[in-house]
Order: sequence, then structure tokens, then C-alpha cells
Amino acid sequence: MHAAMVVYRSIDDGVTWTNLSLGLIGSQFYHMGMRDSNGDGIMDPVEMIAGAQDNGVKYRTSGGVWRHILCCDGFPV
Repeated sequence: MHAAMVVYRSIDDGVTWTNLSLGLIGSQFYHMGMRDSNGDGIMDPVEMIAGAQDNGVKYRTSGGVWRHILCCDGFPV
């Protein structure tokens, strides 16, 4: 079971609300790892791997695109 991800916005102090969730995709990450690409001890925030709750393992490429690389629960990343 997945929690609904819904985001609303009001510009009139809550009288009316607009749903901004169309196309919104989200994951809850347990752990994230980054790579020290040049050995200077500073992690490279561009390439990341992350374990998502019930949504597998995700990898963020150097181009900033998230890829799904493994199914199931991603806790052990």
C-alpha cells in the first residue's frame, strides 16, 4: 500500500485550492549513497544511489535523471 502524494495550493487564504499533483512522482528513501568521484574526500552529489521504501533501488545519473534499477524494498542499500 502506498500513501497518496497530493499537493494543493491556495492563493486566497484557503477559500479555494488547486491540486498541483498531476504528474508528481515520489519515493520515501531509507538510505542514500554518493560517490567520491575524484578521491578528494568530498562526495559528489550528482551521482547517487538510494533505497526506497517498497519501491526498490534508484540511481541518479550524472545527467540528473533517476533510474529504477532494482525491485522490491530498497532498505539494504
